Order: sequence, then C-alpha cells, then structure tokens
Amino acid sequence: MEWEEIRTEALKNLGVEKGLRDWDKIKKWEMRTNNFLRLISFAEKSAILQEYTTLNDEFTKKLKDMNRKTDEKLAGGKEEAVGT
Repeated sequence: MEWEEIRTEALKNLGVEKGLRDWDKIKKWEMRTNNFLRLISFAEKSAILQEYTTLNDEFTKKLKDMNRKTDEKLAGGKEEAVGT
C-alpha cells in the first residue's frame, strides 16, 4: 500500500533528522504527542502523495469542465437572467 511506503520513508527520514538509528526508537518517537502531526506534514511533502494529489486535482478540473459544458448545452449556451 502506498501509505505504508510513504509512512516508512517519512519515519526513516525523520529518524535520521532526529538522530535516531534504531527502528524501535523511531517508533517510540512517533507515538509521542504531536509527532503524528510532524509525520503527516513530512508525508504530505512526499513525491508519491504529491503525484496523487496532482492527478486528483486534474481529474476534478476535468469533471468541472465537463459539467460546465453539459450545463451550457442544456441551457442552449445562454445564461438565464436572475429574477426573471
């Protein structure tokens, strides 16, 4: 699963950053209060997650464009005046 890869990579990098070499010490550090937020923040910078986010943003934009074009076709390409 991609999340496990992202989490593992983030934990390894944070472990190196904090000077923790032992996997058990890294996991203990992770379990402390607010360290989950640091892990999430670090994971959000991951290339894999950014790729998924970009793909999702592009897909969302395409759907909005398709819906707009469909709405314009149904309305005959004319905007209806408000209040009439």
